[in-house]
Amino acid sequence: MKNARAEALGRNEVNMRTIALLAVVGAVRGGQTASLEGDQPKRIVMIAFDSMAQAQAWYDSPAYHAIRPIRLQSAKSRVYIVEGAPEVR
Repeated sequence: MKNARAEALGRNEVNMRTIALLAVVGAVRGGQTASLEGDQPKRIVMIAFDSMAQAQAWYDSPAYHAIRPIRLQSAKSRVYIVEGAPEVR
């Protein structure tokens, strides 16, 4: 089991690398959340892509795979790709 300092360093490293990686795609880190049903998440991060294929390519990218093991050790998370509705004008 990791000690607290190692865990904090892992979180800091993955946070810095994740912020840089997400800035490239224009991620939005949500603010306050209110759970209407189910468990309340601490935080929500949403990333918009033009297509499911682009989202999958980002997830499969070498840059994301470099930080993924650290993220998995440092955070409890759920990751989804959700196809959205067409933009309404």
